[in-house]
Amino acid sequence: MSRTPPNRFVAPRPAAGRARSRHATGYGSRLLRFLVGLAIAGCAPVAPTTSAAPTPAESPTAGASATPPAPSGRVIGPDLLLLAFDGDAATLSLVRLSGEVVPLPLPDPGVAAVVPVAGGRLVALLRDGDAFVAPGGPAGLLAGTGWRTLPLTNSGALPAGAIVWSAASSPGGMQVAAIARPRDAESPSALVVIEPVRGRRDIRPLADGAEGVPPAWIGPGRV
Repeated sequence: MSRTPPNRFVAPRPAAGRARSRHATGYGSRLLRFLVGLAIAGCAPVAPTTSAAPTPAESPTAGASATPPAPSGRVIGPDLLLLAFDGDAATLSLVRLSGEVVPLPLPDPGVAAVVPVAGGRLVALLRDGDAFVAPGGPAGLLAGTGWRTLPLTNSGALPAGAIVWSAASSPGGMQVAAIARPRDAESPSALVVIEPVRGRRDIRPLADGAEGVPPAWIGPGRV
């Protein structure tokens, strides 16, 4: 992907740095802008093209290379889903390869993470662990279908004072894992695993020293 023009966006600051910095005590200490990009394939459907079938005389002979189609001038490729924070307020945008930035609605300004899941949907996590789903993904949000509350049954509870910092979807998009910890400390912390289809949320304690970075999936069911 081409480099972002310097006068358009601010380079992201590592999440670990935000968690540890003496000058950044969580989201509310001072205004900052943190950009999180998620590659969303298929956000901009490609309009089908039609052409007449070649006659036998026009068909390439065996061994001859076909002439590549002329470029249409339209940029084709994945878009970028951009979640930005300014203090405690989050904003969501769709950034196209053309450079166009399209604002998208959020279910709540206190969103901590937005991740793509199976079926082209989006899941938004609030800092308190509540979740919302956008059934139509970015295209649905642009069409006005909006967000819906994702009912979840709990197994476990968030530690006292812990908030959700970041999240990552599993390779198949069937689960979402998030890290929860206090704003200004590395414990007590927990791993939050959500299964949107089953409507289940498992909260598991973590050892001391957890950071606010997204967890890494190393296979189905392993994080």
